[in-house]
Amino acid sequence: MVFKVFAYSSPDDSAPTLVGKIYSKGPATTSYFGDTQLMFAHNDFADDLEIKPEWKSSVPYFSADLFKLDESGKPKVGSSQGSGCPLKNLVN
Repeated sequence: MVFKVFAYSSPDDSAPTLVGKIYSKGPATTSYFGDTQLMFAHNDFADDLEIKPEWKSSVPYFSADLFKLDESGKPKVGSSQGSGCPLKNLVN
């Protein structure tokens, strides 16, 4: 086993739940594809808040220009900042 994968079912969960394990069938190796092309997508948390609006009271909002707001005042996490991590502006 290489990794255990844990998840929270809501922002108020106090402990994560084991949802899976990742195993390797062979030794690790480097590859040009893995170094230059392999990407993992993350869902936009603002989409989660649309599906589960009751989570909004558990999510901190920042007064800095971290999250842009759309015309209705909802956070546009990441989408207004281009591609990549929506929190990238926290890192210099």
